[in-house]
Amino acid sequence: MASGRVFSSYGWMVPYLFAVSVLLYVLAAILAAIHWRRERKKYASVSPPPATQPISISLSNIGNPVVSQEQHALAEKPQRTSAQQHHYETAQKALQKLGPNAVIALRHLKTHRTLIFGMYDPLLPAGMNHEQAMSTYQSCAAEGLVTQRDALKPGTAERTFEIAPTMNEVLDELLYGTSDASKPMPQRSTNVTKRDWIGEWGESKREFTELENSDVFAEFFQGNWAIRSDHNPLARDQVEAACELAGSRLFNSPGITLSETVQSQKEHWKRWLYYLKETQGLNRRICDLGSDNSGYIERLAQQSALACTKCAAKAFN
Repeated sequence: MASGRVFSSYGWMVPYLFAVSVLLYVLAAILAAIHWRRERKKYASVSPPPATQPISISLSNIGNPVVSQEQHALAEKPQRTSAQQHHYETAQKALQKLGPNAVIALRHLKTHRTLIFGMYDPLLPAGMNHEQAMSTYQSCAAEGLVTQRDALKPGTAERTFEIAPTMNEVLDELLYGTSDASKPMPQRSTNVTKRDWIGEWGESKREFTELENSDVFAEFFQGNWAIRSDHNPLARDQVEAACELAGSRLFNSPGITLSETVQSQKEHWKRWLYYLKETQGLNRRICDLGSDNSGYIERLAQQSALACTKCAAKAFN
């Protein structure tokens, strides 16, 4: 009976407790919904990982280092081996020593591959007789440019000349040349107004005048220049030095218009010789070379002294 009284005395609280529990359930549901929405927004704000790109591997690049454009260009540029460079320098010196007749004879030999001198002569190089051709080829053989084989035949002896195998490729380059069109052209200085150009050209003229009695001459053959002297190497060196200085002055002297060929020369003495060739011409031509325009500037010091006077006059104007 006592317990009944207890429950009966607190019965009025049941509706309130039920209402509170319902409110708690509703509040829990609201909080759960809010939490779910926050988590959904948080997940949506995260960027998805980038798609995996397919990896392409070239088997040809495995193990090869990455090279710069300059290194790649150098790798593509044909390089001579040490042996080829040696043969090139040997042939170059030999051609400078032997002169234009050797070039004519070697070009002729490369065309015909083999020349056999025996009872009858082969087709000889243009402008040469038997003695000249034989002497030239023997000199080339002594320098290692050609091979020489002697054989005894019934009733006669034969001498055969061929291009030396080690010289075949380098002679192609030396005999027929390569173009320098890709080389950058040097630029003329514009800071020349304070120099005494009349005095400088007068100095060059005096240097050449002192050497006028020498036998020094310039030889232009197949696009190549050489300054030579038959009897006086010291005078040759002095004239070349004077040409070097004159060519340097020519490059910067005001009032003188230079052709592209003259201006593009990297060596001053060659620039001076090209300028003489264009303004005063070759005074002796090499025969039998067609339109090659090869020849000589004889009395080089005298011709140069005259050109210095003309350059001084242009600088004065």
